Amino acid sequence: MNRREKRIAHLRMITEAIHIMATLSGIVDDFDFDSGEPILKINPLIHKVVIAGDRSNCEGYGQSIKKLFHPLYLDEKYKPEVRRPHYGERRIKNLRDCKIIIFTKPQGYRPPYLMEIYSKENTTIRALKDRLIEVCFHLPHSLMTEVEYTLDIPCHNSSSVQNLFNVLSKHIYVPYQRDPYLCGGGQQMLGKSMRMNAIYKLSRAVKLYERGFDNKKQMDGWNIGDVNRVRFEHTASYPTLRKHCIRLLRDFIQDARFSKVNRDMYKFKRFVYSKRLPQPSETYTTPNKYGNHGCFQIEVKEYRFML
Repeated sequence: MNRREKRIAHLRMITEAIHIMATLSGIVDDFDFDSGEPILKINPLIHKVVIAGDRSNCEGYGQSIKKLFHPLYLDEKYKPEVRRPHYGERRIKNLRDCKIIIFTKPQGYRPPYLMEIYSKENTTIRALKDRLIEVCFHLPHSLMTEVEYTLDIPCHNSSSVQNLFNVLSKHIYVPYQRDPYLCGGGQQMLGKSMRMNAIYKLSRAVKLYERGFDNKKQMDGWNIGDVNRVRFEHTASYPTLRKHCIRLLRDFIQDARFSKVNRDMYKFKRFVYSKRLPQPSETYTTPNKYGNHGCFQIEVKEYRFML
């Protein structure tokens, strides 16, 4: 089985698991996307790539960056204490296929630069790869520090997004994590009555949230009427990338290892049928320390002595 076949098989397993959980929860008929059909599409994406300069091979990196992205816009509003506190300067470049943010003037024993590469809404995997190849050509010793792997599940309308989010947040399980946090109990507010997109943070690395198009974003979220998909987001840190043999940017270009890095990340759980345990069609009511409830990740701690 080649890499493409493995990726397709992985996405098919997730699709089947979501459909089963929706059926058990009794709301599959409410999805109303693709004319009521089961989930047929999941889009795997690389949303962000972060690279750093190698201190032992950084000679001439400033000229290389200028060749790549001249002219760069100096962000005069940059506040290091809020974002990347160990760097004194931030420069920005907006390109057709991505947005580049470069942090320079490091303090102490830090990489000479950090570069964040964000793919835009309609950027294809091919276009992103071509951009990374160009960066790698000019900065061949760049080290990988972080990657945001995402899975987008598009929906027919905002009501479908809310239903799908409820199913996923109820059944998704990430082992060995502290209490998850459901922002605003699923009702993140703007002002007094405007419902914004819900965000379910399972750990520092994993979150699930409702989202829409980038141009519809308001401050840090989307109005619920503008959401059109549910996104899984896994931020793979430097240790995770090293575990999967991704050390340099050229390693990532050669193989992003999407399936390998995310294969065991998303699990869907329910309690076995028992009079003593909640059933899939029932609402989970046990709250965590944040007052959130309705999720297997929270509920399982209440019943773990029975399992």
